[in-house]
Amino acid sequence: MDHNVWAPGVSGWREVVAEGYPAWVQPSGAHDAYQIGDRVSFEGANYESVINANVWSPAGYPAGGRRSPDDLAAHRGIINALAMRGDRAVLGAAFFMGSQGQIFLLLSAY
Repeated sequence: MDHNVWAPGVSGWREVVAEGYPAWVQPSGAHDAYQIGDRVSFEGANYESVINANVWSPAGYPAGGRRSPDDLAAHRGIINALAMRGDRAVLGAAFFMGSQGQIFLLLSAY
């Protein structure tokens, strides 16, 4: 049984969305902080919390979250598009994530 007596949007509630992830919302305290594995959308990208009791935005404390694996999977489409161009063959590709959540793509082509 849920013992949340607050109205939705006041405390202890999280948005549920049909597709994607809910927008990041500033927690009001430890009771509604993000936990490890919680995923949110923030400034056009998806993030996953890597710490418990996370009350910081991905920009406010970058070490508290990482880009969601779903975002990385979406970027793999870039490799496929480049490989299909026909003017170059993509021999290998790797994604690297910067300390602040940036995604770098390294392509090896001839």
